[in-house]
Amino acid sequence: KVRLGQYPATTLVQARKKSAELLERVANEGDVVANDGHRQAVQAQGKLTFADLLDEYLAERRDLARIDEVERELRKDAVPALGAKHPALITAGDIDGVGRTILSRGSKAMAARFVMHMKALYNFVILDRPSIAERHGIISNPAAMLGRRRRGAGGSYAKPRPRERNLSDPEIAQWWRALDDSEKRLGTKLALKLVLVTAQRPGEVRRARKQDLYLTAAEPYWMIPGEHSKNRREHCVPLSRFSVQLFNEAMTMSLDGASPYVFPSPSDAEQPIADVVLPSAQRDLFFKTLETMTPATVHDLRRSAATGMRRLGINRDTVGMVLNHTAKGVTAEHYDWHEGAAEKRAALQAWANHLILISKCAKSE
Repeated sequence: KVRLGQYPATTLVQARKKSAELLERVANEGDVVANDGHRQAVQAQGKLTFADLLDEYLAERRDLARIDEVERELRKDAVPALGAKHPALITAGDIDGVGRTILSRGSKAMAARFVMHMKALYNFVILDRPSIAERHGIISNPAAMLGRRRRGAGGSYAKPRPRERNLSDPEIAQWWRALDDSEKRLGTKLALKLVLVTAQRPGEVRRARKQDLYLTAAEPYWMIPGEHSKNRREHCVPLSRFSVQLFNEAMTMSLDGASPYVFPSPSDAEQPIADVVLPSAQRDLFFKTLETMTPATVHDLRRSAATGMRRLGINRDTVGMVLNHTAKGVTAEHYDWHEGAAEKRAALQAWANHLILISKCAKSE
């Protein structure tokens, strides 16, 4: 796509003239967008590479809640293949090549995220940081149409459909017993259990900070800061007695008591455990111990908690508040995290009591 100008600053007569000139260039040169990008790349100062562009992009987007995951995935797959190339000379074919490599590993969701990250990167520098785009000679997004079919339908890199995996009570009991019997680190086991018991996102649990936990309060709670939550809103999670027990156990066995995190990284106590730790542990549990059970991801534990609370008769709105889902018509300006606190506490305590019964059954079998 090539923009001819914006009406009325560009008149129809001027637009027709530019269009005619462009068609003539296409007849003579072929892909004029690629050619112009090549010329701008050649003219760009220094030997700028995609790796340089990625560094700038990440520095500009540190405000994003999941930027660490974006960085990890792009450095893993994009940099080895595209890092040395000039960003203005990267084509849809180059990006598709990397995507196909990821697909060949059986990682369809990761391939879709890779293409999404590349689209977002180029869109950001073109639309929000044109100074960066000009310096790198970027005039178009090579990933813009990648994977799309007719009428915008998703192609090879379509966003995966939402999962519907929920663990039944017998499956939770089997999972709990397998987790207890596994050789995983105690901190990893406790973090996985807390995802299920608190119904919070795995990323929020692994990044839980000690300063945000109020375990000795008359009504214990966990205040998840906005920078750690998906919707960027501070979220108050009432803690059941079982949750308090698990958090206390995690902090007692922590490798580094001085770390600000409940689950510190073994290699750097100033950082939480890596985002791959919990998914990897969950995957191993199913592949090595629970082979006969349909695999469930870490996020499926949170979904199972939500479904479990609904089975206990807890209404949908309360479950939505527990999950920190944004209700329609609710804006950050008038959002009050105190709203529904009593209902959330009752729901999470009922769910915890139910899990205690399940876990006791699991231990007795």
